[in-house]
Amino acid sequence: RGIQNKILEAMAAGAPVLTTPVAAKGLPEGARHTLFVEPREPAGFAEAVLRVLGDPAALRQKAEKAQAFVREHCTWESNVEILNRLIVGPRTAEGETPRLPVREETKG
Repeated sequence: RGIQNKILEAMAAGAPVLTTPVAAKGLPEGARHTLFVEPREPAGFAEAVLRVLGDPAALRQKAEKAQAFVREHCTWESNVEILNRLIVGPRTAEGETPRLPVREETKG
């Protein structure tokens, strides 16, 4: 399924998200607790929409958690760090992650 960009965009914008378990599976680890997740069954999902809309405090709380999650875990830096660990390897005994060599840009 891949990463659900529409969901990440809504989270980043500070919008509360109600989604299905299948869509939530494509999100980064830990994102699910910042969302409202309900089974994809029409009557139950419709009830969840009404229940969620009826609780403005919960909407605000989830939206704030979701936005903070995206800002912390869905940045270029965090994704590059994951890639770096996959390519270069695990942390050293001193707790440092080896870095990929980065070519300095030439000026001129």
